[in-house]
Amino acid sequence: HWYPASPSPAIGSPIRKPEHIRKLLLNHRLEPSRCLFAGDAMTDYLAAKETGVPFIGIENEMPLPKDALTIPHCGYLADWVQP
Repeated sequence: HWYPASPSPAIGSPIRKPEHIRKLLLNHRLEPSRCLFAGDAMTDYLAAKETGVPFIGIENEMPLPKDALTIPHCGYLADWVQP
């Protein structure tokens, strides 16, 4: 499933990101391996790893681990998402 930006508030602090991810997976009955977490911070990468959701990094000034697949900007996400 593709869940683009919505009018709902952004998901993040103060609740830990892995808790949000688990809630989304449960509420939408999604398998972690069939999802994709796009993020631009180490906390995004770690949350994806902790919950088993594949991660793709959006390049910026924040360093990500060398093993993280990264893309220059969000415009490339459609190339990685299969309907």
